[in-house]
Order: sequence, then structure tokens, then C-alpha cells
Amino acid sequence: MFVSMLVHVIKGHVNNISFILAILYRG
Repeated sequence: MFVSMLVHVIKGHVNNISFILAILYRG
């Protein structure tokens, strides 16, 4: 339960970082 929640949070952070990097790269 805790591990799956942790994985979900990590995936969310990875998605946010990729999104921010994509914006910075395009900008």
C-alpha cells in the first residue's frame, strides 16, 4: 500500500519535471 503510493508520487514528480523541462527547452 505504502510502496504503491510512493511510486505514484514519484511518477507524478517525474511527469512534472519532464513537463517543466519541455517548457524550458522550448522557451
